[in-house]
Amino acid sequence: MQLRDFPAAVGDFEQSVRGDAKMDGYRGELFLAQSYAAIGRDEDASAWFADVVTRSSTPEILFSYADCLAAQNRIAEAREWLDQLEAKRKSSPRYVQRTERSWFRKGRALSKRLRSSAATRA
Repeated sequence: MQLRDFPAAVGDFEQSVRGDAKMDGYRGELFLAQSYAAIGRDEDASAWFADVVTRSSTPEILFSYADCLAAQNRIAEAREWLDQLEAKRKSSPRYVQRTERSWFRKGRALSKRLRSSAATRA
């Protein structure tokens, strides 16, 4: 994924998820979903994201799913996941807020971008 060779990444992540789906707190599934989204396989990406968010609710996963939904122009659903991300930030202990700060910031930025795009459409 770092090399932006997403078709190759899909193969690697499919293989690793088959081996151990819970690898690194379901991040393997998250990366597989992100790779599918990057190559335009939106149905597969949505299915994997929907699966992984049922088992893990880390800020990275919540933001990534909202970002994927926004890219698919599913704005209302993306806002719901961003609301969950914000609720997680508010309910998290301070050390979690610090360690996950980048995901919370990205979530607020995406939320702001979605609001401004909705305002320009109206």
